[in-house]
Amino acid sequence: MSEKIKLEISNMRDWRIEEGLTSKDDADLHPGDERLFQATVEYNGASQLFVMIAPVGEGAGAGADNSPQIGISIEINNGVPCVHLSADALGDNLLHVFSPDGKRLVLNTEGETKYEPPSRLTYRNHGVIAVS
Repeated sequence: MSEKIKLEISNMRDWRIEEGLTSKDDADLHPGDERLFQATVEYNGASQLFVMIAPVGEGAGAGADNSPQIGISIEINNGVPCVHLSADALGDNLLHVFSPDGKRLVLNTEGETKYEPPSRLTYRNHGVIAVS
């Protein structure tokens, strides 16, 4: 059995702020984008790697207050690497990404899938899928 590992990374922030950009440089940079986040990376010693990102001081799983957070788990599933994504650091997985036989598959197992209108958070892209 492998060793369990836990790593906490504090004070993550928007990459644009780290590069010294301001709202004068990027019209999509808003005051709330300066919020600090904490990432927790855990390996359970056997089969899964977890990454949880939540605002500093709010903790993972506090998504009931609509705080922006995400959970990612990586594992080998049915013989292929798989990434599971959750919009709440400890919530249900919404999307699963596999790459079997050279294909790229994205699977929605929760809620309704619909297209979301372009916004600053979607890089103004028209092909964004929202799962609710």
